[in-house]
Amino acid sequence: MDYFLEKLDSLLSIHHMSKNRLANELDISESTIRSWYKGSVPALDKVIKIAKYFEVSIDFLAGCETSEQKKTRLVSDNYASPADYTTEEIELIKIYRSLSDGKKQALKTLFGITTNTDTKNHLSP
Repeated sequence: MDYFLEKLDSLLSIHHMSKNRLANELDISESTIRSWYKGSVPALDKVIKIAKYFEVSIDFLAGCETSEQKKTRLVSDNYASPADYTTEEIELIKIYRSLSDGKKQALKTLFGITTNTDTKNHLSP
């Protein structure tokens, strides 16, 4: 159950969404969502709604995703899904996004990172 709540919190954070908004979007009562955080087990129909809304599998939400399923999902996305980000990674992304362009470039230089946008910016018109 903790895994489900951890993944739900991660998805809400990534999508800049509150629990109240999720309740409204999916027509699930706010008290139902609060009850999950107090130990109630979510009904399968609610888990299915959440999985469809965020385009993740029920296995992913329940922590039952096999390593092969995860590998297939990561390869098909061609990158790690935001739902796979740790809390620390999400915080780092938020910090990075708040930086000025100059500070972002300084970080890239410090770590020797070149991105496609950097290459495009240096091409002659």
